[in-house]
Amino acid sequence: MSDSVIRGNSTRLERIESKIDDLSEAVISLARMEERMITLFKRIDAYDARQKELEQKLVAIEKTLIKRGSFFQIFDKAAWIAVAAIITAYVTSKY
Repeated sequence: MSDSVIRGNSTRLERIESKIDDLSEAVISLARMEERMITLFKRIDAYDARQKELEQKLVAIEKTLIKRGSFFQIFDKAAWIAVAAIITAYVTSKY
C-alpha cells in the first residue's frame, strides 16, 4: 500500500475512534441522567404516598370535628335553655 492510502486509513480510523469516544461519553451521560430520573421518580412516589397518608388523616380529623361540633352545638343550646330556665325561675319566684 502506498503512504497516502495508509495515511488516509489512519485518519479515518482516528475519526472513527473519536466518534466512538464521543458516543461512549454520551451513553455514560445518559446513564447518569437515567439514575437521577429514577431517584426523582422514587422521591415523587414517596411524596405521593405521604400526601395520601396526610389526606386520610385530614379526613379523619374533619369527621371528628364534625361529630364534636354537633355535640357542642347541642350542648350550647341545652346550656342556654338551662340559663333561661334558671332566670325564669328566679324572676317568677321574686313575684
